[in-house]
Amino acid sequence: IIISDGINRVHERAQKHPDTGKTFKGFQYPFWEKLRATVIEMAKLIPRMRHIGWDIAINSAGEIVLIEANVNPDVDVQQAPDSVGRRYIYKALVEELRNYKREQMRLIGWRVNTLRDFDSSYDSPLRKESRLQYAMIKLIPDCASLMDLGCRNSKFVQSICPANVKYFPVDFKKHFDEVIACDFNAGDFPDIKADTILCALTAEYVEPLPQFLTNMCNAAQKQILMWCRPIDKEIRGEYRWKNPFLNDFTEDFLISTMTQNNFQLNAQYPDSKNPALILYDFRRL
Repeated sequence: IIISDGINRVHERAQKHPDTGKTFKGFQYPFWEKLRATVIEMAKLIPRMRHIGWDIAINSAGEIVLIEANVNPDVDVQQAPDSVGRRYIYKALVEELRNYKREQMRLIGWRVNTLRDFDSSYDSPLRKESRLQYAMIKLIPDCASLMDLGCRNSKFVQSICPANVKYFPVDFKKHFDEVIACDFNAGDFPDIKADTILCALTAEYVEPLPQFLTNMCNAAQKQILMWCRPIDKEIRGEYRWKNPFLNDFTEDFLISTMTQNNFQLNAQYPDSKNPALILYDFRRL
């Protein structure tokens, strides 16, 4: 049952619909229980989507007609007519969504969940970005050993790493025989020292981030290369939502935490096509 007057996009209020002349307040939707059951049934068909705004019509025959499903529905529609905020409702729902994403990460595996096929996307040209090639060729000329945190099932870094550099691939799963399996979200870290540590598109997926950064600083002898997306540099909020990131850290947080662990920012290299994606070069003080 509608409990308020109508409102349009320029915030003009009306007691009656301008086309049909029907009064908004007190109008009872027909077939409500049928409509509700239909929406629930449709939502279960796509369990990967945890938040959907359904545009629904009821035709003259009493049939429920789906117009479209929206991945990013306008919550203002629910708040504007009676000018009452709904944050108290959404606060619990948002926390439920976050918990779902965390649970997916734990159950299915690091960087893998049902939102996208991360196994295939991780080996896309994104990880083969020229910045990583630049890092391998220019930024670690005196490196005798390299630890690759979050190597995934790609051997790209190893392929462009200088031949005389000892390579330690680390990931949640043993994607190939040389991988050192390690669960960063459980606080694990390899008991290995390396001249350089590469952390490429990995920090966003580690929930206990401060401890992870400290462990990384303790293991790196000379240099840490971090390729990441600080939230204060991100202009595509939808991108962060669609990816199962477990934390949202800022550039200031990253630099200050590394400084506290005796690593100083030597240089940073924003991606030319995506400025939010930055390669940070930290050197031990």
